Amino acid sequence: MVVALDANILIYAFEGNDQYGRDAMSILKTIEGSHVDGVTSELVYAEVCSYSGMSNQDIIKAEHLIEKLGLDVKPITKEILLKAAEIRRICRIKLPDAIYVATALMAGAEVLITNNQRLAKQQVPGLQMRLLKVAAAEIES
Repeated sequence: MVVALDANILIYAFEGNDQYGRDAMSILKTIEGSHVDGVTSELVYAEVCSYSGMSNQDIIKAEHLIEKLGLDVKPITKEILLKAAEIRRICRIKLPDAIYVATALMAGAEVLITNNQRLAKQQVPGLQMRLLKVAAAEIES
C-alpha cells in the first residue's frame, strides 16, 4: 500500500507537537518499518524548514528526519504542477495542498494523510483522504 503524507504530519513529528505528535510518529514508524510505502512532495522541505524560529541545526535535523524515514520524496515536475492546477480548478484548494494531492495521485498512493480539515473533506477520484487521528487509529488497530 502506498500512503502519501501532507507536510503537517512531518511538522508535528519534528516539533513533538503535544496534541498531534504521537499520532504523527505512529504513522511515520509504520512507514519506516516498511509496513506501507510512504510518499510526499519535495515541497515538504520548504514547509518543514520554513519556521522563523528554526536554527540551522534544526533545519539539518529536519532534513535528516525526512531522509531517515525512507519516504519517497517526489520532485515537483511540470506534470505534477499541471495536475495540481487541474485539482485547484475542481476543488478550490490552496496550491501547496493541490501539489500534495497531485503528487499522491501521480505516485499511485491510495490514501493521503493530512490534518488539514478542509483538505480531508475533498472528494478526489482515486484518492482517499484521511485525517491524522483517523489514520493513526486505523494503523494501530
